[in-house]
Amino acid sequence: MEQFKALWAGRSRRREYWICVVALIAGYVLVAAIVGPVIASTLSLPFWALIGTRRLHDIETTGWFSLLPAGLAFVCSFIVSFCAAAGMPLPVNAVAVNLCVSLISMIFMIGLGVWPSRRRPSDNPAPEAAA
Repeated sequence: MEQFKALWAGRSRRREYWICVVALIAGYVLVAAIVGPVIASTLSLPFWALIGTRRLHDIETTGWFSLLPAGLAFVCSFIVSFCAAAGMPLPVNAVAVNLCVSLISMIFMIGLGVWPSRRRPSDNPAPEAAA
């Protein structure tokens, strides 16, 4: 259990973040080509949350914010499904909703990647006293 906590509790600098993003996108494309985009999205969500959480820790923010894009997608999907099941006309096209949610998620993830890291006092070693 400690290894699991350590995985989520760490920090990701920008370079590590972008390497993971490129690897996740490549993995998503590969899995989506084999089994479909829905399964690929479901499988990649924990990894997106993990790298987002570690990056948020690096900019001194709570890691729970990494779930915002997934939460937004869930809420929008729920509203579209509810309207469709109730026979109500949708206020907008469902494809447009999905595109907007995807765009917001991409802006969030790119924003995480370009946001500068915050240094902690422990990141700078204390200078040695002159003798």
